[in-house]
Amino acid sequence: MSALRAAFAVLLCLDLMAICAVPVRAQTPAPRAAPSAVPPTKGRAIRPRADAVAVQVYVTTGDRGRLLQRDADLHFREQAGSRLLIDVDGSVRYQEMVGFGAAMTDATATLLKSQKPRQRNALMRELFGPAPGLNLSFVRVPIGGSDFSPYHYTLDDMPLGESDPTLSKFRLDANHMQLIPVLRSARALNRQLRIVASPWSAPAWMKDSSSLIGGRLLSEYYGVYADYLLRFVGAAEHAGVPIYALTIQNEPGFEPSDYPGMRFDAPARARFVSDFLGPRLAKRPGAPLLLEWDHNWEHPESPLRVLADPTAAQYIDGVAWHCYYGDVHAQDEVHAAHPGVDAYLTECSGGGWSPRWDRALKQFVGQLMIGATRAWARGVILWNLALD
Repeated sequence: MSALRAAFAVLLCLDLMAICAVPVRAQTPAPRAAPSAVPPTKGRAIRPRADAVAVQVYVTTGDRGRLLQRDADLHFREQAGSRLLIDVDGSVRYQEMVGFGAAMTDATATLLKSQKPRQRNALMRELFGPAPGLNLSFVRVPIGGSDFSPYHYTLDDMPLGESDPTLSKFRLDANHMQLIPVLRSARALNRQLRIVASPWSAPAWMKDSSSLIGGRLLSEYYGVYADYLLRFVGAAEHAGVPIYALTIQNEPGFEPSDYPGMRFDAPARARFVSDFLGPRLAKRPGAPLLLEWDHNWEHPESPLRVLADPTAAQYIDGVAWHCYYGDVHAQDEVHAAHPGVDAYLTECSGGGWSPRWDRALKQFVGQLMIGATRAWARGVILWNLALD
């Protein structure tokens, strides 16, 4: 797991040491001033200031020769000939960060369960525990099956031709019952853990395809589906894993051909939120945040269309983004139009999507941890936390 630890390091080295600082943003940023000139300090000894604070440095190299390895401390000091002034304005504030983490899928839970208790406990401490652990604080879980489940399922499946409009057959699947203890363990290690939940599909009997693969939600089941999502929120809370945020649909602009998915276009999402899910959430004490989109940067016009509906917009707390297509500045575009709506990066994969480890590490740190947060993201979640 040292490679995973390294991927989350904010101080890294890729052939050349770089220290990366992420600014905290405010709703009205102050204009950037040009660097101030500092007179040369000829003849003066260069030494750390008496009140200088040591900066701990951890180094990761692209060849994996060093992975989150402790290096010599650095100190701020006056530098002969330096003409750069770093001016930190503590009065300018931007978004408050929720944290960083990865998704826990059925595959993740299966892998963790296969470990011996001592191995699993040590890994959980490394991931979610305080220093020297990573202290991960932001995870995502599917509601029902995903493309990393052993079979296709939702939490209220019925035989073909039958329906369950009262949700009397709703229950957490065995996969969820395997995942919940892992989430509880993570929360025990980090009480600041926040969980985002996303559905891959409504139950087949609610869809025009009568299948978990493809299709759209039938309008007559909008209210039942809103109740279904809230039933999951309640069941998770009862099991000791409260949900911080709920997305409307995982990748609503894509219909996968071999795993659960559901097309959910912007007008339909706006109606679903404004007339069904939004009002139900508003009546629920301690309801999770509601996040729109949960898809790629390449189509910011889709969440913008939903947010253009004033009734739907009043219930939406943020926009969730994926990294696979498009550019991170799509987050800036939506924020400029709706500055009161938060942004979250909820999925980005390495592995087969980015097989060159050194490039993937550079992308994760540069584009996601730094780029996404500079584009207003309050949190960054990678895809599967662990896979076999």
